[in-house]
Amino acid sequence: MSSGSLLMNDVPDGSVATRFQTEDYIKAMIGTIDFGDVTIGPEIVTKVFHRCQELATQGVTFDEAQASFILLVLEEFGLELAQFKCLSGQVTVSFGEDRESICDATIKVDTGVDEPKHVAYEDATPVRALNGALQKVVVSLADGITLGNVVKERIPTSDGAPEVYRATITLENCTDTWTSVGVGPNLIEAFIKALLDGYRYAAYRHNLP
Repeated sequence: MSSGSLLMNDVPDGSVATRFQTEDYIKAMIGTIDFGDVTIGPEIVTKVFHRCQELATQGVTFDEAQASFILLVLEEFGLELAQFKCLSGQVTVSFGEDRESICDATIKVDTGVDEPKHVAYEDATPVRALNGALQKVVVSLADGITLGNVVKERIPTSDGAPEVYRATITLENCTDTWTSVGVGPNLIEAFIKALLDGYRYAAYRHNLP
């Protein structure tokens, strides 16, 4: 059975602490990743370093999100990747003392290929409902793609309402495990961005020879 996990932390205002703060560390990390036929030269390493610094000021860190880091490197290299964008969305939760809660997620996704797609899915938690809705979009674009499932969620505790949330989602299928990150002004938007990156990475892996 496919499995996965989700970790999420609130992010303070300003740059977050991350190991991706030096060009040497980023170069070393890139050296541990198999990019296939893509050769990452020093100029790309420098571009990635500056992007990591910029994103850190927005609350993004790749310490637990290698899939998102790989996508960033490939984008700086100039490789054309799948572009999934959530244009709008809504999540509703129905619950009661005498029944289990049900979450309905409806999202409008721009795939960069056809007209934006409206999709909906129902599941036990908001994240799983969002994941199921997004899977409908991905399957329609990449025939035979192996999807991942999120099966564990942890909600952070905070003394106050943070300005930015960071969601790190790990998806796993029968052959691979990958982790992506997303940030947003609320939990749902952070979840959605992490899921979008997760499936952009899945599409990239699916298209490899």
